[in-house]
Amino acid sequence: IVGYPLAGLVLLWSHNQTTALFLLDGLTFLGSALLSRNLTMGGGGDPELRLHSAYATVLNAPKIWLHLATAAIAAGFVSMTLSTLLLLAYQIGPNGGEAYTILETVLTAGVAAGTWVIGKWRRLPAAVAVTLGLGTMGVMSVLLSLSPNLWLASVILFVASIGNPLYVVGNQKGFLDAVPQSQHGRAMAVRFGVTQVASLTGLAISGPLNAGPGPRTTYFLVALGLIILAVATGIGNRRVRTSANS
Repeated sequence: IVGYPLAGLVLLWSHNQTTALFLLDGLTFLGSALLSRNLTMGGGGDPELRLHSAYATVLNAPKIWLHLATAAIAAGFVSMTLSTLLLLAYQIGPNGGEAYTILETVLTAGVAAGTWVIGKWRRLPAAVAVTLGLGTMGVMSVLLSLSPNLWLASVILFVASIGNPLYVVGNQKGFLDAVPQSQHGRAMAVRFGVTQVASLTGLAISGPLNAGPGPRTTYFLVALGLIILAVATGIGNRRVRTSANS
C-alpha cells in the first residue's frame, strides 16, 4: 500500500523519469536477499517421489478437481488484467504513470480490506466465499470497462479488489479440505504449478486483445469470464453438497 503512492511521488518529483524508481526497486531486492540469509532451510516431503507421481497423488483426490479447475480458470482471467490495467490508466488519466500508481494503490488497499472482511466473516462457507468473490470481481470489471474517468475507476477497482481475498481464501480452503492433511504441502505445490501455467496463458491472450480491441474490451471479456465462472462454481458446489448428503 505504501509502495505505489511512493512511486507516484517519485514520478512527480522526477517529471516521469523512471531511473530513480528502478534504483529504489533494486535496493528493495537487495535488502530482501540480505534478509533471506537468516532463513532456515525449507522443503520437506519425499525426495524419492517423482514429479508426475506427486501430481497423480493429489489429482486422484475425488473432490479436488472443482477447486483446482476454478483456481486455474480464475488465475488465467485475473492475469489478463495485469498489463491491461496499465493501458487503461493511460486512457482514463491525464497522466498515465501517475494514474497507474493510483489504481495500483487502490487495488492493494482493496485486497487488504477484503482480507480483513474474510477474517471477520468467519462463518462464511468456503463455497459461498468463492462465488461471492468471483461475482464481485466480475461485476466490477464490467463497470471498470465502462468507467469514464480515473476517480470512478478507483472506486470500482477498490470494490473489485475486495472480492479477490474472498475468492482466494475460499478456494484454498476448499482445495485443502479435499485432500488429507498429510498431503497439504504437496497439494499446494500442485495448485501453484497449475495456476502459474494458467497465468502465463492469460498474459499471452491479453497481449493481442490489448493491441487490437483495447484494454476496455479485455476487461469486459475478463468480467464475462469471471461471472460465468462464479455461476458455474456455485452450481458445481451445490451439486457436490447434494451428492454428499445423498
